[in-house]
Amino acid sequence: MSFERNVDADDALARAADVLATNMAVDKKSGGVGYNAATLQRHFIGYVERSTASKGVQQVVLCRELAAILAQPLPMNLRHVDLRAVLTDISSKTGLRFRVPDQPYTKVKAPFFYSLAAGYQAMDSLAKVFGIPDFMWQQQGDGEVFVGSWADSFFGARSTLQLPAQLFNDYQGNQSAMVAALPGLRPGATINHGERITSITLADTQMAIRWTTQSSAA
Repeated sequence: MSFERNVDADDALARAADVLATNMAVDKKSGGVGYNAATLQRHFIGYVERSTASKGVQQVVLCRELAAILAQPLPMNLRHVDLRAVLTDISSKTGLRFRVPDQPYTKVKAPFFYSLAAGYQAMDSLAKVFGIPDFMWQQQGDGEVFVGSWADSFFGARSTLQLPAQLFNDYQGNQSAMVAALPGLRPGATINHGERITSITLADTQMAIRWTTQSSAA
């Protein structure tokens, strides 16, 4: 994930989040959406790749997740390995930490695992090599990268977020819209009728979101 934002937008973003928390019903036990009385959860950890002066008194900051290192070439040639062994090798080369669920597909052994492409391609190939259904990999708030089936992920175990219609500012297509910025909304989360968020772009106090339907995600 990468994003660019103007640091002067922080106050406006905080005000928008406070308004959302006031106007929306929040389930404190499940965490709900927006801010609430529960302990805040970190949703991003990464590094500043570039900081550019703007108008003399501002900085435009480009940040990337730790997992962005997987954009670099990652040659691999492994034999008789399971999912954990492949991820251990990737960890030794990148410094990333991985989290996998205790599921049968993590114990499947492949005769070989070979890649000459970037780390992104190596990660995406894990689904086919190890037969992982509804595969996803995603950096978590603590910096670890979850690898496995969506059903075993953080969002797979959470209730669907119910977003009121008035929160959607502008539909940009059948499966995309602009919404007010919500701290808890991330790729992988499900909303309303089970639509799964696939991408989010933050722009000032709004998010451009895209989603896929249940039938497409399965």
